[in-house]
Amino acid sequence: MLYLFTCILLASTAAVDVRITTVDDTTVQGAVQTWDDQSIALDTSAGESTELPLDKVLRVDIGSTPSATDQPLGAVHLTDGSSLAVRDLTIADGQCVANAPALATDDQSTTSLPLRSVRSIRLMPLDAAVPGLGKEWRDLQQSDAAGDLIVIRKPEATNLNYVEGTLGDVTAEAVQFTLDADTLNVARTKVFGLVYYRGPASDEAAPSRVLVTGPGLRLSAKSARVEGDQVVVQSHLLGELRLPLQSVSTIDYSIDRVQYLSDLEPVQLAWQPTALTSPVATLLGGMVRDRGFYSSALEIEFPTDSLPADEVSSSGLPERITFSKGLAVRSKSELAFRVPKGFSYFRATVGIDPETAATGEVQLTVQGDSKVLFEQAIRGGEAPVELECKVSGIRELKLLVDYGSRGPTAGTGDNLNLGAARFTK
Repeated sequence: MLYLFTCILLASTAAVDVRITTVDDTTVQGAVQTWDDQSIALDTSAGESTELPLDKVLRVDIGSTPSATDQPLGAVHLTDGSSLAVRDLTIADGQCVANAPALATDDQSTTSLPLRSVRSIRLMPLDAAVPGLGKEWRDLQQSDAAGDLIVIRKPEATNLNYVEGTLGDVTAEAVQFTLDADTLNVARTKVFGLVYYRGPASDEAAPSRVLVTGPGLRLSAKSARVEGDQVVVQSHLLGELRLPLQSVSTIDYSIDRVQYLSDLEPVQLAWQPTALTSPVATLLGGMVRDRGFYSSALEIEFPTDSLPADEVSSSGLPERITFSKGLAVRSKSELAFRVPKGFSYFRATVGIDPETAATGEVQLTVQGDSKVLFEQAIRGGEAPVELECKVSGIRELKLLVDYGSRGPTAGTGDNLNLGAARFTK
C-alpha cells in the first residue's frame, strides 16, 4: 500500500517536458525543475541542467497532449484580446456565465466574466461550408458602430445580417434587445452573435506580456508559469487562473518583443499562378504559415560551405534547418503587413524551399512605404540570406516575390521560405 501511494505521489509531481524557443531562435528541450517570474530551470534532454532568464525566452511549447473536448458551440472574445471557446452561456446582472471547457475544473464547470470585459460573443458555430462567414463576422467585430450589434443568420443563409441597438440579458431561449425604445426577445436559435459597443477607455489598453494558448483558449496575461500539474496565469481581466496542464499548448513571451508575420493578417495578399502551375499548387495558394508547401515543417537548406566547420555533418551533405515560425511564399506573390507600433526591424532567414531547390529561383524585393529596403535574387543551392531591414517610422512592409532570371518553373513552382520572419524592437 505504501509503495502504491509513493508511485501515485511521484506520478503527480513528475516534471513537465517542454520545448523552449529563445530570442535567437534556438530551441532547448527538457523537463521543468523550477519556473518563476525571472527564469526557467530545466534538466535538458542531453542530461544537463540549464537555467534560462525569461527575458531570453520567446515561447514555451508544453509536451503534454491537450485534452480532447467536444466541439464547442461558440466563443467569447474579451476586450484585452483573449478568447474562450464555449459550449453555452447566459448573461444577467452584468455577468456572463460561460461553460468554457478550457477553464473547467473538477469543482466548477462554469466561469463568470464581467460583461464590461466582453467585446463580442459568437453563439453559433462557424460553418465550414460557407468560409465567407468567418471574414464577415471578423469585420463586424472590428466595426466602429455607435451601439451594440445583434447579428442574425437565417437558416442556410450564406451571409449575416445585423441591427444596431442595445443588448440585454441572454437566456437559454432568447436574447433581449432594445431598438428605438422597444424591447424584444429574439429567439437564440436565430442569433449568430453579439457585438458590444466599447468606448476608447476599454480594458484592451492593459499591457500584456504573455499569451497562453490551447484548444479553445487564448489568454492575454501579465504572467504565466507551470506549477506542478497546473499552469498558473495572472490575467488582466480574470485574476489568477489555475488551468489544467492538459488544456495549455503554448506560453508565448514574444508578445511585446517579437511579432511573427505568420501571426499577423496581411493587408494585401495576391498571387498570380501561370499555365505552368500544377493543380495541387493552385489549390494550396500563394502563401502558407509555419510550414512548407509540401512539408509539415518549414525548412531551409544550408550548403556545407555556409556552415561553421563544427556544424558540418560527417556525410558532407547540406544541413536542413527547421523553423517553428515563418512563411512559405510562391513566386509572383505580393504580401503587405502593417508594421506594429514600436518595432524597428524586419528580420528573416531566407532561402528556396529544399523541395524545389534544384530549379528554384526568385527575385525578392522588400519595400517599406514603397521605398526599396532590400532586393536580391534567391537561388536554390546557395547559402540562405540573413535579412535585416530597418522599419522604424515605416507604416507598411511589402514583400514582392517575382520570377528569377530563368522565368517561372513548371509544376510545383519557385517556393521561397522565410524562416522566423518577424518584426523586432
